[in-house]
Amino acid sequence: MGKFKFPTAYTILFILIALVAVMTWIVPAGKYQMAMNATLGKEVPVAGTYAPVDAHPQGITAVLLAPIDGLYNHETYT
Repeated sequence: MGKFKFPTAYTILFILIALVAVMTWIVPAGKYQMAMNATLGKEVPVAGTYAPVDAHPQGITAVLLAPIDGLYNHETYT
């Protein structure tokens, strides 16, 4: 048996992207209503307000284009 060689950073990132894409098919989509918390100074989810929304499962094309999209279209992710 050969010695274990740790995968490269690119391999790890691709595996994580693929795992997250698979999770879009498994985890139900939903959102909470948000309310401003004066103590924290930011919006926080309101308990008991979860509502399902339309799912957008990601396919193989989204997985392959994710690194390119993240590098060149970063203005859309704010």
